[in-house]
Amino acid sequence: MRHPLLAATVAMALAVEAQGGTQPAVFSRATVSTVGALATPGSQPSAVVTGDWNGDAKADFAVADSVGNRVSVILGSGASSFIQATDFPAGAGTVDLVAGDLNLDGTTDLVALSRDSRTLTVLAGNGSTFTAARTVALGGSGTLTNIAIGTFDGDTAPDVAVATAGTTSIQIFQGNANYSFAPLGLVNAPADVSFLKAADLDGNGRTDLIVGSRNAGAVWVYMNGTTALGAPHTYAVGALPSDAAIADFNSDGRADIAVANRGSADVTVLLQTAIGTFSSVTLLKVGAEPTAIVATDLNNDGARDVATANAGSTDITVGLGNAQGGFTASTAIPGRTAAQTLITAEVTGDGLPDLVSTSIGASDLAIFVNAGSGAFASSAVYRVGAQPIAIQAGDVDRNGTPDVVSANYSASTVSVLRYQTPAGFLASAQFEAGGTNPAAEALADFDGDGKLDLVLANYGSGTVSLLRGDGNGGFGGATAVISGLTQPRAVAAARLNADALPDLVVTVETSNEAISYINAGGTFRKGASAKVGGSAFAIATGDVNGDGLIDAATVNAQDDNVSVLLGDGSGGLSAKSVIAVGVRPLGIAMADFNRDGRQDIAAAVSGAATVKILTGDGSGGFSAGATLTVGGQPRSIAVADFNGDSILDLAVANQGSNAVSVLIGDGKGGFATEVRYATGSQPVSVLAVDLNADGKIDLVVSNVGGDSVSVLIGKGDGTFLS
Repeated sequence: MRHPLLAATVAMALAVEAQGGTQPAVFSRATVSTVGALATPGSQPSAVVTGDWNGDAKADFAVADSVGNRVSVILGSGASSFIQATDFPAGAGTVDLVAGDLNLDGTTDLVALSRDSRTLTVLAGNGSTFTAARTVALGGSGTLTNIAIGTFDGDTAPDVAVATAGTTSIQIFQGNANYSFAPLGLVNAPADVSFLKAADLDGNGRTDLIVGSRNAGAVWVYMNGTTALGAPHTYAVGALPSDAAIADFNSDGRADIAVANRGSADVTVLLQTAIGTFSSVTLLKVGAEPTAIVATDLNNDGARDVATANAGSTDITVGLGNAQGGFTASTAIPGRTAAQTLITAEVTGDGLPDLVSTSIGASDLAIFVNAGSGAFASSAVYRVGAQPIAIQAGDVDRNGTPDVVSANYSASTVSVLRYQTPAGFLASAQFEAGGTNPAAEALADFDGDGKLDLVLANYGSGTVSLLRGDGNGGFGGATAVISGLTQPRAVAAARLNADALPDLVVTVETSNEAISYINAGGTFRKGASAKVGGSAFAIATGDVNGDGLIDAATVNAQDDNVSVLLGDGSGGLSAKSVIAVGVRPLGIAMADFNRDGRQDIAAAVSGAATVKILTGDGSGGFSAGATLTVGGQPRSIAVADFNGDSILDLAVANQGSNAVSVLIGDGKGGFATEVRYATGSQPVSVLAVDLNADGKIDLVVSNVGGDSVSVLIGKGDGTFLS
């Protein structure tokens, strides 16, 4: 079965302080891609391997599914997104997967180990795809757990080693270069094997075997002298060893072993002090319950680093090597639920190793892109309250970097994601909304104390509440500053009169009106009201008639139009015009798209999956401009210059497509065909802001279906890491 994959989001860079003279590595959570048929409910990725399956010099992947009983082969595009997946049936309980050139034809083949059926499924590679070559019944009884591949018998054809739970031996099967395997022998082993690794540890050209003993907290090392594995040497490690990685950590030319210990949440390094002899030292604390470990040079300083996937703390720990067998203090990259596997691959084609993981309960690959210098990055997805329907950005903690505030509709709370350099986004802090079902928000200094405050339009309770900022990233208790409204839907902050304080415009759904409220230092008096269309879903403000006074425009979902309101400079609003835009408009933005010095309008038309441009005439009138195709159910529009050409571009959150559309402006009121970037579930609000102070605009998206905020890092050329 062949079907497209969904490429998703990239996260922003989080910096970490370099220690011991090492150069920090930078990662961003780039892509979350559904793995072939693993989209089936209840499926579970159990192992992942990487290679160049089709000879295009781009990283590809294969993923074993222990519930779906299949292997998904995924082709990479070289831009941290994926082209397609092909799913191959495998035996019952496919728990492990290895790659190697089984028939010595120069192309990579795959071998999947199936736990319950006690079989090997061989997929033969031909340089462009795979075919199901052979199913090998291993016989015997018991539950298979692990597989490793190498030349254990001294010839050139790869063999496999297989572990069975509860037995005290590992079976070696000899490969015959024709996709067949024959029993070669048994080696004594622990009965609780947690991992099998195959590597040439001593450089003699023969494959050695490394075995983890889960309950004993030990690693068994089998050196291969000539044509067979020798007796094992046992080395103590931490509690419940779960995985191992092989690399030269102290630059002495010998391969060492790094072991992730799930029970003690640390990494033990076995340094090879003489040929085939190791000494054990625990060097690095990591996150809770590490399940997988990789070793590579992550920051391009020549030293081998490690990264672990941690199921208990749902993150990835990175330790930078010092080339002397030690590591800097560990750094956590927030990840996803119950991370299970971890590998490295050059996903983006930039020469830097990226990290790829799978998680329990997530039918996809999570790819952390290595940006090469300066910081580590966290997950693209930041958890907030239930149904974050609106987001705003501003420096609420006054540290010089923008923070993100979400209004959480179902939870009736506010979440604050504070950005700190070099640490990046902190975990969200929660504050009560002061009313039920906040549907919209405005962030501004409403009381003139130099600290950003927050106003919420509470749809359920019919109030507008004010949360005064403390200047340190928090808010005080909410106060209802406006009450007696029936279903306030939208709110905007703007200077409607001559003083310096931001005032409010609030739309009320049941009465089809927009009401101005004049700010008196954090209290508000009603100014004027003006009729608008039915279900005024969003507001934009600006000077549409060139008189220097703030005007407003609303999108009216029920009446399929836009209402334009003129301000009088003292808080009054009067209806100017109504312009039809299409079925169920839900989002609006105001800016000068054709660079004629006049304000134009962009309306997100949900029912038509379009954005309608309305060209302003400078006197408050508008005419129909371009109609732009975007994703399903567009809800929100952000405007900024994404590619540095001083021309405004658009980003549109598409609730029905789980994606953001990016459209590059031509400066004449037209826009290029959309480029779509996947987000979390049901994106409803999008912001354009330079989060990481690199001079490039990033995108922040709230996902009402996933209770999360996603971040897409801008590259400065109009594209975003995805």
